[in-house]
Amino acid sequence: MDTLQLAIDLIMEWIWIILPLFILQLVLFIAALVSILRKDVTGTEKLPWILLSLFANTFGPIIYFIFGSGYLDRKSAERENRE
Repeated sequence: MDTLQLAIDLIMEWIWIILPLFILQLVLFIAALVSILRKDVTGTEKLPWILLSLFANTFGPIIYFIFGSGYLDRKSAERENRE
């Protein structure tokens, strides 16, 4: 029982650091996913950004918002101009 109590104490000590980071990561991913899915571009242009946001954890959505959002906006404008 001593080992179990030690593990629980360790988890409770670190939960206050891990939980906010997990929530931040989840919120960033959901915001990036909603933004990507709302863009009027083809699925093949969206897929790399979705995968980056999913697998690069916290930094993937940040990279998308810095670089990808403008890229998809330009692609969407080009598509509208062709139609």
